[in-house]
Amino acid sequence: MSGIDGEVTLQSGDGHLDITDVQGKLRANTGDGPVKINGIKGEAMLHTGDGRIEVEGFDGALHVETGDGRVRVSGRFDVLDVKTGDGGVEAIAQNGSRLTEDWSLRTGDGGLTVRVPSDLAADVDLHTGDGHLDLGVPVTISGRTGKNDIKGQMNGGGKMLTLRSGDGSIKIVKL
Repeated sequence: MSGIDGEVTLQSGDGHLDITDVQGKLRANTGDGPVKINGIKGEAMLHTGDGRIEVEGFDGALHVETGDGRVRVSGRFDVLDVKTGDGGVEAIAQNGSRLTEDWSLRTGDGGLTVRVPSDLAADVDLHTGDGHLDLGVPVTISGRTGKNDIKGQMNGGGKMLTLRSGDGSIKIVKL
């Protein structure tokens, strides 16, 4: 599907969804299959019970959930909410991204990498159950830290950036 303005809702019980060039509000849900979107502007809520989710060229507020599959998202984000039960997460927040609300990226089993612009301001809360924490951006640490936990601020702080992995390493990397 491509080239739509307005509100779009797509549902598939067992199959993939491939969506391009939508402006407005998008809801896409599949029980079993991957979701791939490109060139979306506005707000999107994407869900698959079992499958990967790939997002390119996004602009706006993105909410993504998969029960079992990796997630890769790239774009300019105001809101970013990503959850996978089993799979790695890679998020690339392009220049112009900002936290207008708290962001949350979570995986039950897999690594988590977030690439951010050097000027992104946020409070950060990182936790991994079994993995390493790697900060490629300056973070002012506050409170007690441990092998698996870091809390602090990037660029003076702001809304909360929460990163969680049950079993995998977490990396924040500068674009």
